Amino acid sequence: MVSGAGNDQANSLVGQFAEKQHEARYGKLDPEHQVSVWVNEFFQQNFGKKDGAEDIEVIINDNWKQVNALASLSGNISLSRGLLDFIESEEELRFVLGHEFKHLQEGHLARINAAGGEIGVARYLEYRADQGSLLDVEEGENPYGGIIFLKKLSHQKNESATVHGSSLDRLLNVFWSTKIIDIAGLEYATTDLPGFVSKYASKGYQKNVVESFDIKDMDQFLRSRNYLEDFTLHQLIAINTSLITQYHAVKNASPSSNKIEFIEEVLEDISKIIPKKISLSGMSNSDSKLLSGIIQAATCAVDITADNYGEHDLTNGFFDEFDNPVETMDRIISIIDSDKLSELSIAGTKIDLTVKLVESLAADISEDDYFIDESFNSTRYFEYSERVSNAFSSIFISYSQEEVKDQIMAKFFVAGLYNFRTSDPKLKEYSDQFKSKISKMQYQICIESAGKSYHHLKPKLAEGRGDLLELLSDVIPPPADLSYRDHEDGEKRSLHRKQTEIHTNWLKRRRRKINRYVNSFAGDKKQIYQRLREHMLGDEIPLIDGQNLREYRITIGLITKIVSGLTGKSTIENISDQILTYRAVFPYGVPPSLAGNIDDVIERESNKPKSKNYQRTLFEIQEAMTSDDKLIEKYPFVK
Repeated sequence: MVSGAGNDQANSLVGQFAEKQHEARYGKLDPEHQVSVWVNEFFQQNFGKKDGAEDIEVIINDNWKQVNALASLSGNISLSRGLLDFIESEEELRFVLGHEFKHLQEGHLARINAAGGEIGVARYLEYRADQGSLLDVEEGENPYGGIIFLKKLSHQKNESATVHGSSLDRLLNVFWSTKIIDIAGLEYATTDLPGFVSKYASKGYQKNVVESFDIKDMDQFLRSRNYLEDFTLHQLIAINTSLITQYHAVKNASPSSNKIEFIEEVLEDISKIIPKKISLSGMSNSDSKLLSGIIQAATCAVDITADNYGEHDLTNGFFDEFDNPVETMDRIISIIDSDKLSELSIAGTKIDLTVKLVESLAADISEDDYFIDESFNSTRYFEYSERVSNAFSSIFISYSQEEVKDQIMAKFFVAGLYNFRTSDPKLKEYSDQFKSKISKMQYQICIESAGKSYHHLKPKLAEGRGDLLELLSDVIPPPADLSYRDHEDGEKRSLHRKQTEIHTNWLKRRRRKINRYVNSFAGDKKQIYQRLREHMLGDEIPLIDGQNLREYRITIGLITKIVSGLTGKSTIENISDQILTYRAVFPYGVPPSLAGNIDDVIERESNKPKSKNYQRTLFEIQEAMTSDDKLIEKYPFVK
C-alpha cells in the first residue's frame, strides 16, 4: 500500500475524476450565476471559520433531479437542484451543507472508499455527519433545520436507505440528541430561502447526458447520437460507461434484439471521438490513441481485448502505432507518469478489465527480444513487470493500488513461463523473484493456472509431491477475522472481504480437483487413507498461533471431505467401519464435524432403533471407538 503523499495523490485523482463525471452527467451551474454565488457565500458565512472550509467550492448540479448532495474526494460539495427545490429554509440548507462538510472535515470519504463501500462503515459515517452537523454550531445559529429536513425527507416515497439509513432512523437519532444535549439556539423559527433561489430551483428539468442515451427511448437515443461530437471528454466517458452496462443487459435478456446493433454502432463512434477529444489537450495523436485505450478499459468498462461486439471495432487501432509491445507499454507508462492524466482528471475504476488489458499485452511483451540475451533474462523481465504494475496501479484510488499491483505482477509471472523449460536452472530463481512480490494467494492461483498450460513446470514451481498430497500441501488460510464493528479500519476490512472471496473460490477449485482425483483413483481406497494419514503425521501443524490454526483447520476440512466422500452416508449399519476409517486417517482425534455426524446416527438409532440387535450394535460402535486391535486389523498401516 502506498502511503502519505501517494495516498493523497491517488485519492485526489479519483476525486477529481468522480467530480468531473458527476458534472458530465448532471451539468454545473455557472459559478457566476446568482444562485451559485449566494450558496457559496452562505457556506463561507456559516463554515468559513472552520479548518479547511475556505478552499471548498459548492457546486450546483443543474440537471440533478434527486433530493441529494455529496462531498467528493477532491474536496468540494455538490448540491442537486432537486434539493434546493425541496428545502424551504436557510436552516435546512445549513444542515445539509454541514453534513457534507463534516464528511470532508473528518476524512469520511477516504474511509468509505477504503472500506470498499462497506455498508456498515458508510452508515456509521452518515450518522456521524448528521450528528456533527446538528451539534457543531456556533452561538446564535439554529440547528433545528436538520430536524425539519429529515422529517420532510422521511415522508418521501421510495427513498433509498441503503447507505444513509432510513430518514426516519436519522430523524430519531438527531431528535434524541436534542433531548440529551443542551443545544444553544435551538428554536422553531426559520429563515426562508431567498426568492431567486426558490425560483431557480422550481424551473423545469432537462434530461441529463446519460438519460439522453437510454436505449428504452429509441427516438431520443437516435437524436442524441447525432450530437456525439459536441460532448466533452467526460460526457463521452459517462455515456460510454452507461452504454456498456445497457449493452450487456440487453444482450443477456434478448440476444437477438436489434438494439444491440444500435448500441455497438454508438460505442464504435465514441471510440473514434475520444482520441480526438484527448488530442485537444496537446497530446500527440498516437499518445491520444494509447490513452483512449486505457480509458476504455480502466474507466469505461469496455473489454477491448475481446471480439464480442459483432462487426464493430471498439479498439480503434489503440495499440497499432508502435512496432512492438515493449515500445507500446513504455509509451503507456510515460503517459501515466506524465501530468496528462491529472490535467484531464482521468482515473482508473475498473480493476478487472485493466488487468485483462495488461495481460493481453504481457503475453507479447514476455516474448520480445528486449528480454532475450543468450537466454531469457528473467531479472530484466521481473524489473520491467514491477515498473508496469507500479504505473498502472498509480491511477487507482489508494486502497486499490496493492490489489492492482498484485494482479498485474501475477499476470506477468504466468506470461513469462513461456520462456522456460523444465531443465532451466533459472526457473527456480524466476519463481522466487515473483513469489517475493505477489501475495501467497495470487502465487497459488498462478501455479494452478500454470499447471493447465505448462504442466511440465508445475511440480518444479510448486515443489510439491504431486497427486493427492500436492492438493493438500501449501494450504492457504483464510484472512484473519477482523471485527466488523471496527469502523476505523475500513481499509483492512475491505481487504479482508476481497481476500475471503478469493480464498473461497480457490477452496472450491481445490475441492473439485480433489474430487476428480478420488473419483479417478483405480486402486484400493486403503491406499488413499494411508497417504492421508502419512500427510497428517508428516505435516502436523503446531497449533501455536491463529495463522497456523487456520491452516490446520483448512487441511482438516479438505481431508474430511475426502473421507466423507469415500465412506458414504453414515447409517447404523456402517458407522462402526466409518469410525475405524476416521481413526485410521486422523491420528490426533476425529474432527468435530465427523464426531457430530456419529453422534447424530447414534441418537437417531436410540430414539427409533433400526438395527436387529440394538445392544450389539452399540457395543460394536463402542469397540470401534476404543479398540486399537480392531483398527490395526482393518488398516495394518496404522502400526
